[in-house]
Amino acid sequence: MLQRSLLGLFVSLPSALAHGSVTLPAMRANPTSHGGWCPWCQGSQDACSPTATKKCSPPTPCWGAKPMSRVSRDKFPKWENLTAPDGSRWIQDATDRTKPLWCPGRKVPIRYFSYADHNGVYRWEAQPSADGTVTEEGFKNFTSWRYFNMDNNTKYYAEDGRTPLKPGVCIRDGLKWTPGVAACRPGMFAETELAIPADMAPGPTTMRWFWYGAMTTAGARVDGPEHSLFVNCVDVEIGTPDECENLPTPA
Repeated sequence: MLQRSLLGLFVSLPSALAHGSVTLPAMRANPTSHGGWCPWCQGSQDACSPTATKKCSPPTPCWGAKPMSRVSRDKFPKWENLTAPDGSRWIQDATDRTKPLWCPGRKVPIRYFSYADHNGVYRWEAQPSADGTVTEEGFKNFTSWRYFNMDNNTKYYAEDGRTPLKPGVCIRDGLKWTPGVAACRPGMFAETELAIPADMAPGPTTMRWFWYGAMTTAGARVDGPEHSLFVNCVDVEIGTPDECENLPTPA
């Protein structure tokens, strides 16, 4: 019901094409998300009413995205070959289905894309998953909340993938950023790093990027942006000391 409702919005309101997605690494693919061709639509822009009596959570832990799958770059048709300032593509080519090897105590590069900006915060969660099967209760966060569109450890770029965005300023009308500004930075690319905890257990693991709209890093809901929820999952291998010993550190 929710997915069909969102599809109607997508077709009838081209100016509200929605939302956001991690683009590096390539995340799980969702065949139910607008015919499987909208990787930035794994969620709902009105899923998390602050007046609701039940916990805000996705209908399934990865919002229908399939275990061990990965989004191909052609699902971002307008941006599939867009390059970052260093010349690499913003969106990872997922034709190689090998699970990423992430090492405890190291940092991995992360890139994400915002089509429609719901402001708010995101964090990373994880759980062991030998076959990719996960539960909502099994996900445990290993980062604190970070602002989606205004974080000091993140570089932000305009939709061309090259033009840096001014700190503290929205694209829309040059407004000063606050957590309550709606549609502050649509068409935004961002790059940052994710620190893998030194004590994370080795083995198959599913990581989840969990983005709440209209919230502060202190967990307070605000008015202005939509009270949304979007998620991405990716299946990785957390390396053993032997596997990680000679692995090059990501540039």
